[in-house]
Formats: sequence, structure tokens, C-alpha cells
Amino acid sequence: MEETAGVEAHKRVKTYYERRSECALWNVPEDITANILARLHIRYLMLCRCVCRAWRILISDPISILMHLTHRRTLQLNNIEDTDLVFGVRDSFAKTNFYMVENVGSSNESVKLFPALPSHLSKYKLVASCNGLLCLRNLTLRDRVIIIWNPFTGEILDIPSPNLVTAKSVTHFGFGYDSIVKKYKVLAISYPETLDDTKLVVAEVWTLGLGSWRHIGIVPFQPVDPQFSLEGSLHWMSYERESNLLGIGSFDVRNEEFHFVLIPQNFNSKSSRFVVDTGALGGYISAVNYPSPGLGEIWIMKHFESWTKQYVISMEEGFQYFKPLCLLKSGEILLVYNGAKLVSCDPQTSQIREVGLSRNSHNPNFVIDRFDFVGTFASPMRGGGVE
Repeated sequence: MEETAGVEAHKRVKTYYERRSECALWNVPEDITANILARLHIRYLMLCRCVCRAWRILISDPISILMHLTHRRTLQLNNIEDTDLVFGVRDSFAKTNFYMVENVGSSNESVKLFPALPSHLSKYKLVASCNGLLCLRNLTLRDRVIIIWNPFTGEILDIPSPNLVTAKSVTHFGFGYDSIVKKYKVLAISYPETLDDTKLVVAEVWTLGLGSWRHIGIVPFQPVDPQFSLEGSLHWMSYERESNLLGIGSFDVRNEEFHFVLIPQNFNSKSSRFVVDTGALGGYISAVNYPSPGLGEIWIMKHFESWTKQYVISMEEGFQYFKPLCLLKSGEILLVYNGAKLVSCDPQTSQIREVGLSRNSHNPNFVIDRFDFVGTFASPMRGGGVE
């Protein structure tokens, strides 16, 4: 795919060789140049845009953007490179600052502060991260406006409140990518604050580049946790409407279909927690069970409705719960510990160490939203940057 994308980029940027004199010391064919640039981390690609006009045009080309995105995602998904995370940190005034932790958990770990959003957007909450685009929602109750933001290009797309949302409804948002048609979609799942058997959970979709909300039907589950993404689907810890049993609800971004799978029935049988911490780990759906105090079991679903206990982690005194975020290149598991600290855990020894940004547990107003992140030049104004 990379070779094909490089050829396409060559056809689309016909003025490259006419401007090659601007990069006189770089006499490498354009398809090879595109392939090299596609392998760079976003922070280096930002510098390369400043080398000359020809490189800026090449790097900004939609096909080059897709090529770069594909390569970077492959590196992270296969644990060939260290993971980057994006954080939304809200202070006691509900103002949100956004950070990127590069190479989290490694010796090269570094924390970067993103440029501040305009003041009128300072109280937005991070909903999701998808291919370098951040989805944020308004925290006020007056409306449920969404924005899509690329922190590296500064582009912001405003999306109006969904049609079916009211002041007395609860709304969960999701944000994902359809890799077949190369389109980004925002999902809004809404239901009344007082939900009973006579009331419905409904969904709408906004496709970037089309410009309107579409009602897509009834949702068979009620989300109770922020989304996580895996293989073209959005997932939430949810309660099934028909049975009221706890499980994982999902939305297929491509086909716009909803699905639900139960967690093992013995989960949390000895725990006071009424929820299960779910996520994506190593390319599979994961869920955490707490069979006894100080002990956490990470189960993964390698096949549909078939769960396997993959890790057993013993925690020190004071442990309450953890949420797995991802597997690191080192083989350690990145966890959110007690909802407060970001830690790396060796699954063999259960040893943990703090990494990246950690929440100050003494400040109850300090809230962190976190997602894995791959920086790109995808444009929310062009439906994600690929024509």
C-alpha cells in the first residue's frame, strides 16, 4: 500500500521537480521521499514542512497524509514504537489543557503541552482521539456542541448539537473512522435522564464532510462509560436494555450497526464496585475482574463471546481498581491506577512505576481524560484530509 500511495502522491504533486532547486541538496526521487517522510514522527514531520515549499506541498498532500497515518498506526499497533497518549486535564475552574506524552513509559518519555484552544472553547471535554483528530464536547448543559480539532494544524470544525438532544437528556458521544470510504463519523447516543422500559435510547451520526445529523435508529444498550476504539468499532461498557445485564456495547462505524456482548457472569462477584473496567489491550477487548481485595484479573476476548484470563496482577495496600490503557513496547501494561495515577505495570512481577502525567489525588477537581494518539496532518475541514 505504501508504494502505491507514494506513486499517487507523485502524480498529485506535479510541481515537485520544478521546485527541487529549493532543496538542492536533496536529489532523491519523490516517491522515495514520500516513503521516508511517511515514517517520521509528527514532531519531525513538522520540522520537515519548513525545509522547503516542495516538501510542504508533499507532506500536506491528502495521499501523503493517509500514507503517514497508515504507517504510524501500524508501528504503534504492533508495538514496534513506543506509545503516545493525549490528555485533557481540567482544573478546578473546568478549564481544559491538553498534553501529549510521547514514548510513554520509556526512557525517552516526554510531556508536551498542546497550543491552547480559543478561550470560548476552554471548557470542552475530550471525548475521543482518532488518527490525530481530537473530538471534544461542550461541558455546559445548554447544548451538546462538538468540535473536531487537529492540535498540530490548529484546524477546528464545529458540529452543532444533535437533533434529538434535549436539556433533560443524557448524551454519549463517539468518534471513529471508516477506513473503506475514508470518512470520519461522530456518533451521538441519547436517552432521557429518567430512563425506563417505555423510553428509548436513540442514535444519530454526523459524517465529516457531509454537514448534517442523521437518525440511525434505536440503540439496544445504555452506555455508562467513555468510549474505546478497536478495529473499526466504538465500544462502551453498557447495560443491555432488554435484560439490564452488564456487558460491552459496540457500534460498527462502517455498517452503522450496534452489537452487545456480555461479560463473564462471575465478574465482580466479590467486589463492591458496580462497574467493570473495559478497554482495548493488545488488539482485543479487555475487562478487569476483582475476585478479592488487592487482586485484579485482566480478561481478554480473543473470539466473540469467548473470554480468556490473560493477566493476574497483585496490588499494594490501598489499591481499589485499575483501568488498562495499552501494552507498551517493553511488554508492560499501561494502567490508570485508582483513577488517579498513570502507571506502568510488569505483569510478571506486578511491580508498578509512575509514568507521564499523574493525577494529584489530593485535588478532587483535577480530572484527566486520556486516549492513545497518533499525530497527523489530517484536516477536519476536508472530512479527515483524504479526498
